[in-house]
Amino acid sequence: MSEQLPLFEIIDAETFHKGQAKTSKGKTLKTEPRMLTTWYDLPTTFGFCTVPMHDEIQKSLSPEKKEYRQVYPSRLVYKIGEYQVCRDCFMAKADKE
Repeated sequence: MSEQLPLFEIIDAETFHKGQAKTSKGKTLKTEPRMLTTWYDLPTTFGFCTVPMHDEIQKSLSPEKKEYRQVYPSRLVYKIGEYQVCRDCFMAKADKE
């Protein structure tokens, strides 16, 4: 009978802290390709989208998504250039137009 491998690897405190280190200030985060996995990797904050085409993007959403967005107008946003970009505008690349 084979021995079962442990579920967790024991690491020392130094290795743990290196893994927990913040992104260095010189490192830029990737915003391409425009996929949900890219969006979820960004350090977003709550705020309001400032992309000029935001209202047009919202009008193109499904009825369920529109209803949800109206209930919660404050959104997760990420600053790209001069804009605070919400997920819908990020996926539509509206901040680039």
